Amino acid sequence: MRDQASKLSWLRKDRVISGFLNLDLNFATTVYLGIYNGDKYIADRIKELENQTSQDFYLIVTDNCSPEFKLDFVENQLQSSSLFANRYLIIQNPVNLGSVGSFRLNLDLVPSPWITFFHQDDKYLPNHMAVHLNAINLADESKGSVSTDLGSRDFQGRKIPTPPRANWFIKQTSQQSTFLANVAEQVVPFAATSIRTKNLVTDKVPPHSVAFADSEHTLFALMMGEHEFIPKETVLYTENPFSESHILGKPTITLAATLGLLRVFTSQDFVKYVCKIASDERAEFVAKLEQSIRKRLPNVVYAELVWTVSLEQLNCAWGYEEPYSTAATRDIFSLLGESYTPDILNGILSKLGVPTEQNSKGIDPVNPSGSLPTQNRAHGPSKTEKKRKLTVLSALYQVVGRLPYFIRKRIFKIYNFLKSMQHRQSKGTF
Repeated sequence: MRDQASKLSWLRKDRVISGFLNLDLNFATTVYLGIYNGDKYIADRIKELENQTSQDFYLIVTDNCSPEFKLDFVENQLQSSSLFANRYLIIQNPVNLGSVGSFRLNLDLVPSPWITFFHQDDKYLPNHMAVHLNAINLADESKGSVSTDLGSRDFQGRKIPTPPRANWFIKQTSQQSTFLANVAEQVVPFAATSIRTKNLVTDKVPPHSVAFADSEHTLFALMMGEHEFIPKETVLYTENPFSESHILGKPTITLAATLGLLRVFTSQDFVKYVCKIASDERAEFVAKLEQSIRKRLPNVVYAELVWTVSLEQLNCAWGYEEPYSTAATRDIFSLLGESYTPDILNGILSKLGVPTEQNSKGIDPVNPSGSLPTQNRAHGPSKTEKKRKLTVLSALYQVVGRLPYFIRKRIFKIYNFLKSMQHRQSKGTF
C-alpha cells in the first residue's frame, strides 16, 4: 500500500485497525466512510453498501475518535454479511482530527487508484457505486474526478423538494469552467464524488478548519484533472443543521475561504494549471476569475487581497503577455496613488497595443485589443427587484423541486436560460 508521507503520519502508530483488504481483488475504487458519533447512522450506511448493485470496491470505515465508538459493533455489522469478506478495514483514530485530518491520516491505507466518498448522514441509492464504477472504468488519464447528482432529504430522513444544483448551469463543462465555478461556490458535490487517489494533495489542506476544506480539495483536484458530472441522482443529501460546515459563523467561513483560496492561488499547481490555458482564452479566464472570487468572498477587503494575489501569479505565469490581467494589476496599484508600478505596467501594455489610459474594465476579455462600449456596463438590479426574484425562485423550488429528477433539471435549466437571456437584453448586446 502507498504511504502518502503525510505530515500527520506520526499519529499512525496509535491507530486501532481491524479487518483485511485482499489486494488480489484489484478493485478500481475504495469507498471511504468517515464517521464521528455515527452510531445512529452506521447501520443504515452499511445496509446501503450491501444493497449496491455493484460490489466491486474496497471499504474503509474510519471513526474520528468518537467518545462512545464501539469497533466491535461496526465489525459485527460488516461480518453479518458475507459480501464484505476480505475487503474492509475499520479504523479508530487516536485523536479527533476533523474530517480532513481523519482522511489525510488514513490515506496510506487506500490501495486503489480511485476513492469514492460516503458521508455518514447522507442516503446512498442502490445504483450509486455501479454508476461511479462505470464512469471510472471508462475514464482516460485526463479525467481526475466524477460525481453524480444529489437529491434532498431533511434531518429526519424525509425526502424534501430539491433545489437546482449549481453544476447544471455551467455553460461549458470544461476543466476551466468547472474550476471557475468552484471558486465561486462548491459545485462539485463531495458527498457524491469519486477522485483519483493521486490527485488528493491533502497535506496542502490544513485539518483544523472545515469551512472550506471540500472546496479546497476540489480546486486542487480540478487543477490536476478534468471532472465529469454524471446526470443521475444517486444520493439524497441530508440538510443537517448540525454538520461541521453549518455550525460555523459567517466570519469563520469567509476567513477560511480566503485562506483556502490564497493557498490555491499561491501554489505551484495553480501556476502549472494556468500555463496550460490557451492564449486566446486567458483574458476571459481572468475576468471570470475575478467574478468568482468576489462572489465567494463577501468581505471586500478579503476579496481584493485574493484577487491581487491571483493577478500577480497570473502575470508571472504568463510573462505579462495577457493584457487584461496586466491592466487589472496596474489599476490596483494606481488606486494606491503610486506611479512606479503603473508606469512599468503601462510600458508593457503599450507594447501589447493596449491604450495606457484605458481601465481594465473597459477591455473586452473576449477581444482584449478592443474595448467595451460604456453603455454595456449596466447597473445591477435594485434591492426590491432582488427580493422579488428570490421570492419567485423560492416558490419555484417548492413546486418544481418535488418533480422527478430529469423533469426538475430540465425545468430549472429552461428557467435559468430565460433569466440569462433577459439579463443580456437589459445590458444590450456585446
